[in-house]
Amino acid sequence: MTALNNLRIAGPLTLDSHSNRAYIVSHTELDFTPDEFEALYMLATREDVPISFKQLYCSLWEREDGICRREEAREALNKIVEEVNAAGNGFVWIEYSPLAGYTFRTRWAHNRDKWMQRDLE
Repeated sequence: MTALNNLRIAGPLTLDSHSNRAYIVSHTELDFTPDEFEALYMLATREDVPISFKQLYCSLWEREDGICRREEAREALNKIVEEVNAAGNGFVWIEYSPLAGYTFRTRWAHNRDKWMQRDLE
């Protein structure tokens, strides 16, 4: 991931933390709430590292006043996965595994891992 002040670039995904905007491939803008953007930012800054639902929920949707926002978190994460995967055109995507959680992937990292494995054989 490349960082330019308030911009984070992960493959074809650009995250602007100043304006809370996300763009994928040829500047297709994705429309996220501030919490959704923060979740995507957390995932993209930890490329190829799974983040559990609990970690994301506790960081962004759990409130100190006891109000449960668990369903809101599930819906938001489903929206993020759907929108990123649809707009990413196979260059950037988010995988979900019930055991591991959410993992942000880019084609570069995916191919890099394949090439590294091939070189080891």
